[in-house]
Amino acid sequence: MKLVGITGSIGAGKSTVAAYLRAEGFKVINLDEIGHDLIKPGLLAYDEILAIWPSVKAYDGTIDRKLLGQIVFSDPGAKSKLDAIMIPKIKEAAANQIAASPHEPLIFIDGALVVEFEMNKGFSDLIVVMCSRETQIERIRARDGLTTVEAIDRINGQLSQKEKLKHATAVIYNDTTADLLIHQIKNIVWGLHER
Repeated sequence: MKLVGITGSIGAGKSTVAAYLRAEGFKVINLDEIGHDLIKPGLLAYDEILAIWPSVKAYDGTIDRKLLGQIVFSDPGAKSKLDAIMIPKIKEAAANQIAASPHEPLIFIDGALVVEFEMNKGFSDLIVVMCSRETQIERIRARDGLTTVEAIDRINGQLSQKEKLKHATAVIYNDTTADLLIHQIKNIVWGLHER
């Protein structure tokens, strides 16, 4: 079994790459989905987050992720606290999903913070998806309804594309057409099968 990371800065299009791979029948573990699940009411991360930031509890009892994001992306100390809560739990949940799939020849781990979590150290390969900063900002604003300043704060709150590239074994440039994106993905997957 090969573990292959898919990462990239927010808005780069790593989820598009992961969705294509999933549609092609590959096992894809999405770290963002794991993180979203871990903050649901009644789970340990939920209680820990509300103990530190009670104001992020929404009227329906869930955690207001947008408000939490505003807090942690504007305060490095708050981000460090949230990472200390979430990173070990996300790693454990991902490891459990990997262990539950022993016969998969390739498992893709999709997450913006793969390098920051140092999960890539256990991977055979790391695919970095990247695009121009302008494209990132446009995508984040359209997807998340953020202002330009908020989008830039989110980008700056993560490791830069340049730093992620230092860990890459493959790069996908996602400023092009869907056809060219798929062509790049197929070439990389073919290469993974050949090794």
